[in-house]
Amino acid sequence: MNTQPLNDYTTSWAGDYQNEVSKLKLFQKGGISWDLEKKQKFVKTFYHIRGHFYKFLWTLGVLATDTRFKKVILDNFEEEFGGGGPTHEKLYFDFAEYFEVDIKSEMVSEENNFEYIKKYNTGHILFLLKNNWNTKWGAFSAYEKLDNVDYTNLGLIAESMGANGKGMTFFRVHQDAGHYDMTSKLLEEIWDTDPQSVKAGFEFVAEHQLKMWRELDKELAGS
Repeated sequence: MNTQPLNDYTTSWAGDYQNEVSKLKLFQKGGISWDLEKKQKFVKTFYHIRGHFYKFLWTLGVLATDTRFKKVILDNFEEEFGGGGPTHEKLYFDFAEYFEVDIKSEMVSEENNFEYIKKYNTGHILFLLKNNWNTKWGAFSAYEKLDNVDYTNLGLIAESMGANGKGMTFFRVHQDAGHYDMTSKLLEEIWDTDPQSVKAGFEFVAEHQLKMWRELDKELAGS
């Protein structure tokens, strides 16, 4: 029988992840000297890091058989579309425009969709395809849990690049997002009977995400 509360596990997991992230120059104050070229490269590169996540969501939805899980996935899509306000994609366009980047051109050319980013995104899909449903939901929940962690860090990067006003809205929206809360009730049910599958999903996400950040750090900081 599992005796460790899910919240204790996820809090410890997120703390360990943050400790590793904070070692990278990318996430250290003054770690990178941001000239315009580097700012534009970050904008274009990060677009592909976060802009292909819809494929993960779609694949997860395709593989779902329980309507309760499908509802959470659909709610996530709905939130991405911004309800009555701008879509999250439009908010990223605003961030890109702040640094004079035509992100629509990048969407088509994918000039900055580097090999390590392609592996990062395809790795998500492969993980979903080869694991059981409990592990899939664990991985999805882990990504949602990291939204608040990552976007707090990323917001500091955007500020260090000089973004403000509309250029910061994309990050602030994600810092306050409650996506993990949308997944957690169902995750608790899985945790009570199959914590190892949940942990497998969380561990994959942390390792996979950190590997990608380290590559981006090399790309921008030369470390």
